[in-house]
Amino acid sequence: MASIQGMSQELSDTLDYIAELDAVNIKEACEGFGTDDSALTDILCNRSKTQCKRINEQYKKKYGQLLVDELKSECSGDYLQFLRKMVASPEEADADALFAAMDGMGTTERVLTEIIVTASNAQLRVIQQKYQGKYDRSLLDHVNSEVGGDYRDLLRQCLKCERQEGAPVDQALAEAQVARLIKAAKGWGCNESEFIDILGKNSVEQTDLVEDLYQKKEGKSLSKLIAGEMGGDLEWAMLLRLESALDAQCWLLRYAMDGIGTSEDIIARVIGGASKESVLQIQARYDEKYSRSLVADLESELGGNLKKAVLKWLTPPKTGYFDGGAELELDQGKLAAMVESAYVAVAEIDAVNLKEACEGFGTDDDALTDILCFRTKAQLARINEQYKAKYGQLLLEQVNSETSGDYRVFLQMMIAGATEADCDALNGAMVGLGTTERVLSEIIVCATNAELEAIKACYAGKFDRPLIDHINSEVGGDYRDFLIACLNGQRMETAAPDPALAAEQAAALHEAAKGWGTNESVFVDILSKASVEQMDLIEQSFESSYGKSLSATIKGEMGGCVRTNECNEDRKHSTVSILKIGTDLPRQAQDKPKKKCVLIRSLMLFVAATWSGRCCSGWRHH
Repeated sequence: MASIQGMSQELSDTLDYIAELDAVNIKEACEGFGTDDSALTDILCNRSKTQCKRINEQYKKKYGQLLVDELKSECSGDYLQFLRKMVASPEEADADALFAAMDGMGTTERVLTEIIVTASNAQLRVIQQKYQGKYDRSLLDHVNSEVGGDYRDLLRQCLKCERQEGAPVDQALAEAQVARLIKAAKGWGCNESEFIDILGKNSVEQTDLVEDLYQKKEGKSLSKLIAGEMGGDLEWAMLLRLESALDAQCWLLRYAMDGIGTSEDIIARVIGGASKESVLQIQARYDEKYSRSLVADLESELGGNLKKAVLKWLTPPKTGYFDGGAELELDQGKLAAMVESAYVAVAEIDAVNLKEACEGFGTDDDALTDILCFRTKAQLARINEQYKAKYGQLLLEQVNSETSGDYRVFLQMMIAGATEADCDALNGAMVGLGTTERVLSEIIVCATNAELEAIKACYAGKFDRPLIDHINSEVGGDYRDFLIACLNGQRMETAAPDPALAAEQAAALHEAAKGWGTNESVFVDILSKASVEQMDLIEQSFESSYGKSLSATIKGEMGGCVRTNECNEDRKHSTVSILKIGTDLPRQAQDKPKKKCVLIRSLMLFVAATWSGRCCSGWRHH
């Protein structure tokens, strides 16, 4: 089994290739008159945050600009903000949103609250780093210059990242904090600094305990106390600080859709900034917390492209979705499953593109071959399956209806597995009037024992007839005997080469060719059973002992010409072919110029059945 590191690299390469395909399809969606928003959201809303980052990088690599910059020129409003939140890293998107909220005339305090008050310590540290790096200004300094009073003090406390996340809940501390809060709210006015100190530093769990103890002691909720003592931005921020991260997102969404009008910007930030897993958790919690459907609320409150994109992002992940980046930490089984899933994702993308190539007036053959000729046989099988799953028919059936002639045959051979392609070719050579014996020779004589067993099993299953019976009914004589001998799969493929035996076999062949006529059965027996390496020794021994090649002897004894398209002596052709197995026939693709094969159909079979262009595992090299 491949190493963890090797499999991780393979997965990374495949995900980069998916991102490259996505980048190309997004570019096509953005070109021409108007933008194909449906295609845009179909891609982005079925990718994880880490995948969107890869797409962003691949887009920059291919087209000279980041995807987020392309989106600025193609989309607008809250729909644009939603897509930017999806594509950019959450912290970078938050930094941009904070800057926009404070830049220019006035300040949108609500945005500051939504981000700063609800973020974790780790998120706030990254946001501040991004802010400093992108805008050459401290986020804290910018906040200080834009807002004031107790509201500013709460934001500053949050930005210090002193929240006691992960600390154990402390009952005694909670009781003391409740006492402090009660005292701070007594009399005229309210000592907001106590609330800021306690709620600004407490963990969510500690605050939950404080809320519980306060309600038991005072007979009302802490949120009601805050609402009665404070107002404006501070009240809103304090109430949001009482919530867990998940509940805060739900709270914001409910706020955005409650009452008259809808705050689409909040929805775009909350849902667009959440990962696919997080947004599904938000949906479940929202439904539970408010006893109503988030999806139904969004459907009634939103419209246009924003509505379509948000609802797509709320659908469960499909094929092609991958999250996380710590592949090296996975075990081999999980990693192998992820690699296979990535290949299936590529196949799904290919299936969609192939369908588009076949639709409308005429067929886009360039697109068809650009995809099919750059996939391995295993990947073509996946495409076939994905095509069936998505469109109700195999890709082979679609190709049959869209192409014709030898071009169709070529594509059929590419898409089908090598075994199935051979079976179809053998059946096609024997059905109807006459038999194309050369096809029988090219496949049966050139296949290994294992390949022949697979071909026989496939043939019987597909055509409900044993291949050997069909051959017996179509050809005869020594040629038939030779094909049957090959089909019996008795070739000694693993036997060590034996020079002494080769000399004996060469002598037997020479003797069989002596005098009038030829004892073809000797040729059939020896050449159908000898391994490739043993065959090389036989040829060498024959030539050194008798001063002529074995190929020349076969040609002279069995008659006829050897030109590719004129030879009707199939016995001679198949016997000469057996000498070439493992050396020059395209199926084996080994380079021995002295035996260069010129069989055009063999080349087609080889190219279509075994050499399908760029391998999936080698995408990083192209």
